[in-house]
Amino acid sequence: MPFDDLIEDKDKLIDNRIDAINEKSVEASEILASMIKQTLFSLSDNGVIKFNLKNINIITNLRPLINDAFKESGLDKEIKGFTKDFNQLVTYNSDIQDQLNKLTIKTDPLYKYADQQSKLVQERLLLNISESDSFGQGLRKLLTESIASGQSFTTTSKQVDAYLKGSPKNAPQLEKYVNQVTRDAISQFDGSLNAQ
Repeated sequence: MPFDDLIEDKDKLIDNRIDAINEKSVEASEILASMIKQTLFSLSDNGVIKFNLKNINIITNLRPLINDAFKESGLDKEIKGFTKDFNQLVTYNSDIQDQLNKLTIKTDPLYKYADQQSKLVQERLLLNISESDSFGQGLRKLLTESIASGQSFTTTSKQVDAYLKGSPKNAPQLEKYVNQVTRDAISQFDGSLNAQ
């Protein structure tokens, strides 16, 4: 394949996957907001979310809701597909180096490295998002503070929407987080391949 086509195809691969992930993260945000509001409504009495430890534990256990939203929107499949693209990047980079520098690169170790990196990205986006990352912590904090302060269901629902779907003042947090992780992962992976 000609050099310019390799570069163009590589860029298209990255851009198309990131666009698809962003689209699915918007869908996942909508679904997650709806699920959280349904849960909040079930915990409310006369329009106020009841403050007790049971309710705090229910609403701050976000992993099942996030997993369901990711599955329903198809975001989980896009993330898994994205990480499989790492192997294709190894092939593109090997071909580019061959044409540009007349270097033959041993790709077997790079494919193993691609598999390791893809597992790390999947873990960060699919397993840890509700627990340790900024997105999950921020959402958990918003919900805990809303319940502890005795906010109404309506007010808390608006805050959930603003956090997940965005507002004129703030970007949608799930989309922002997923976009940042995917862009960072691809940049770091591509850079490390070029350094090899």
